Amino acid sequence: MIFLQFLKKESDKPLLKLLVLTAVSGFASAGVLAIINLAAKNVSKDSINISFVLMFAATVGIFVVSQKYILTTGIIIIEEILNNIRLRLSDKIRRTDLLNIEKIGKAEIYNRLTQECTLISQMAPYIITALQSAIMLVFVFGYIAILSIFAAVLLLLLILGGVFVFHKNNIKVYAELDETNKAEINFFVSLTNILDGLKEIKLNRKKSEDVYSHFEKISQRLKSLKISTGNKFSENMVFSQAFIYIILGAIVFVLPRLNPDITENIVSATTAMLFAIGPLTSIVSMLPIFGKVNIAISNIYNLENELDLQLNPNEVQPINGENRFSDFKEIVLSDLYFEYKNGEGRDVFSIGPIDLTITRGEVLFIIGGNGCGKTTFLKALTMLYRPKTGNIFVDNKLIDSSNYLEYRELYSAIFYDFHLFDKLYGLENVDPQKINDLLKLMQIEKKTEFKDSGFTKLDLSTGQRKRLALIVTFLEDKPIYIFDEWAADQDPQFKKYFYDELLKKLKAEGKTVIAVSHDDRYFHLADRVIKMEYGKII
Repeated sequence: MIFLQFLKKESDKPLLKLLVLTAVSGFASAGVLAIINLAAKNVSKDSINISFVLMFAATVGIFVVSQKYILTTGIIIIEEILNNIRLRLSDKIRRTDLLNIEKIGKAEIYNRLTQECTLISQMAPYIITALQSAIMLVFVFGYIAILSIFAAVLLLLLILGGVFVFHKNNIKVYAELDETNKAEINFFVSLTNILDGLKEIKLNRKKSEDVYSHFEKISQRLKSLKISTGNKFSENMVFSQAFIYIILGAIVFVLPRLNPDITENIVSATTAMLFAIGPLTSIVSMLPIFGKVNIAISNIYNLENELDLQLNPNEVQPINGENRFSDFKEIVLSDLYFEYKNGEGRDVFSIGPIDLTITRGEVLFIIGGNGCGKTTFLKALTMLYRPKTGNIFVDNKLIDSSNYLEYRELYSAIFYDFHLFDKLYGLENVDPQKINDLLKLMQIEKKTEFKDSGFTKLDLSTGQRKRLALIVTFLEDKPIYIFDEWAADQDPQFKKYFYDELLKKLKAEGKTVIAVSHDDRYFHLADRVIKMEYGKII
């Protein structure tokens, strides 16, 4: 069973005690049945059999204690496992190259680390209870075997037949569950398109209708799949419950005719089956959940396997001493070439080969039309994308797998799709007054403030968020600054301030600035302007 293998693989705690107490709990449940049947046979109008009362109370006590331990410990184990998985996969994500993470997609990663983990967490107590019920049924079956071997064999044959039919039906259900999971990921992607592109949608009614129509199709497919799987679950549920009644009918109507010797124990056997209906129903109702949990576990492991295939052991290394490249004089790109490939391995887009020398302290503007490769070039320059061919040298020192992390540390970048963190991660002992001065410099001191190692408000306009990101880059104080169309969302006054004042200030401090820009009226402020077309510097 996948779930038990999952527990065994992921938990470092001994599971034997948990399994033993699960067995004890099941045995106690069956013991309650045996005591009730014995007491019923020996019932007296004149007195109460104290021994039966004491045995009943003790057995119920054992059940309560063991059941509580099973559920409490099981929940702790599951949550520790899921926490370890979240941490392990998150660590592998930061150790995986950026391009590979982009290929996997945020939707799939979110689904695995949130929805799938949540499903396992919510269903774990019910699964543990179902396992206890299964063990209880084994003991009940043993009790029936004591009453009549013939009855036990008949029940075994009926149960095996029912399990076969149920399993055959479930194969189709599991296939549809997998399709439903994929549809949910597509739904998430489509919904994200609406939320992220809401401005563009509101400006174009035709686009709005087209986007919504596509979203509607995805939602309808998801609905159809969920209805289909729900119907199959319902059919299995109805079949399983009807099957329980068939077993009861077999005991009462068929068994006495096949084996007349069972007649005197027919009430006890029937009572045993009635006693088992609750646990049996619990198991049957959990079978669809078992399927969903098993698929969730498989999906999580599939994501981890995909990350493992692309894992870069050099991606995260301890920081030891000063950066060897912090006092660089020049960076040389020689025949640098990078290419995207689609799922079929075909080239989709490429940049290069590029030959370029970047000198410390210069201001470099990169220009070109949309889609010409400017941002891709910046990601290759910073080694966020590993070049396919060609080399990068820093003062004649080749950048390779042994030192590229130090090389990356030269850069502080604000890409066009930048992310603004809620706290100043990686910065220690920052002077709050310095940050407040920078907020005033960026003219956003009335919009947000620095408090508890972070900014109180991040829900700002795009231009204001970029100013906040600029403050963070100033605090990082790296040798090289990359601004990917940073000024595009600024008002004319602040745009002029950025080019005329801030860039000059950075240059005066000896910083190297590489900026993607379309503001030709400020091109004269750059030491060099480089134009790109179709992935090449022209």
